[in-house]
Amino acid sequence: MDLPGPRCNAAIAALAISSVLLLSYGVETTVLSIDELSSDFDGARVVTHGILTSLKRYESGTEILMMIDESGRYSLKVVCTPSAASPPSSQVSIGDEIRAEGEISFDEEGPTLFTVYGKIEQISSSENALELSTLRASWQLFEGDRFNLTGLVEHDSDGAYRLFDEHRESSIALWPCESLGTLRDGFWILDCTLVFDSDVFVTGLQVWAIRPVA
Repeated sequence: MDLPGPRCNAAIAALAISSVLLLSYGVETTVLSIDELSSDFDGARVVTHGILTSLKRYESGTEILMMIDESGRYSLKVVCTPSAASPPSSQVSIGDEIRAEGEISFDEEGPTLFTVYGKIEQISSSENALELSTLRASWQLFEGDRFNLTGLVEHDSDGAYRLFDEHRESSIALWPCESLGTLRDGFWILDCTLVFDSDVFVTGLQVWAIRPVA
């Protein structure tokens, strides 16, 4: 029996490479919310979304992000390694709603998504994405962070200010900085930092600037 010649071998190799590429392009991606992630999907390629609560960058270029769902009860760690795209830290900020795609893995600490630059993108900025109820439910994750938040500002007869959500179902104390002066009642976008006053055990927002809701 004749053995395949060089041209035949080259054709077989090319066909094999093409098959591998086609298989890799055909990997199924599952769309899941953070609360739907479970060990049943270990090793799967998934797309998910949530609110960004933490972002750390390391000398290697790797960035570690933490995301939560809207309820604040479920979280996801995202390990993002360098690629030709721009890093997430140049595109997203704390409180933003972001989309992430990668391979999911599970251990004792919970789910981790492994991905690369370019597979994380902003869906909505914090002023449109971060709900006051989410902030209240998981305030420890945002303590010391600065972000934009939208809500209804009101003050009482003692001059104390609070920020309410649009349905007045949740609220939080406001502490304007001296340069800001008097806050006016109404709907505003606040540039603020979440702080915890350990002297009186009160969580509130230090307000640095405000702008009207468009």
